[in-house]
Amino acid sequence: MIIKTSNKSTPIKNPAKLFKCIHYNTIRLIYEPYTKEIRIFPCCVMSAKYDEKYSIGTLHYNDIINSNDLYNDLNHIFMNYKNNIMLEPTCNLFSCFDNTTVDSNVCSFNSYNNLGITKIQVSIVRSCNLNCIMCRNDKIIDDPETRDIYFTILDKIKNHKLQTLELTAVGEPFFYKKQTFDYLSNITKENDFNLVYIITNATLLNDSDLE
Repeated sequence: MIIKTSNKSTPIKNPAKLFKCIHYNTIRLIYEPYTKEIRIFPCCVMSAKYDEKYSIGTLHYNDIINSNDLYNDLNHIFMNYKNNIMLEPTCNLFSCFDNTTVDSNVCSFNSYNNLGITKIQVSIVRSCNLNCIMCRNDKIIDDPETRDIYFTILDKIKNHKLQTLELTAVGEPFFYKKQTFDYLSNITKENDFNLVYIITNATLLNDSDLE
């Protein structure tokens, strides 16, 4: 990170002291249909590796279905991770950190605030209407079980006044357009999510959908 002052550029050894990563207090949920498990990752950088060793916990399909308070179940896993966080950097976006001290660690406990989860990225849907060459999804999949667990999760994380919900996937969130719009029409900023982000190819949307 470079901070410019007049005509000089001063490298900052520890930018974590200046700002907080936007993914702090974020979890990402990724569904593994073959094992029927939801893998929980602490941020999108870690989950982008799609490597089980970076997961901070798992919940089985039945755990999701039977949960009386899914947000608290997820938050318990997340807070346990925060309280036992490793002492080496885990974020690969920054190569300038001095990894010799806890204080300089982008993912140290001191870098987090005291809040629990404030942002949830739900990366569950694998169904898509396209078959893009650059996508890791190698075919169009319409899996009813994955669809059911996706919307079950969305329903069960409502009513917790979270900052952000992000719908993203290796598939297309609007593949199930009616259900997605029904869900979005029944959430509020006051009780559910202040912001909702959706990563979509937008090809299934028409003008009336966007009004």
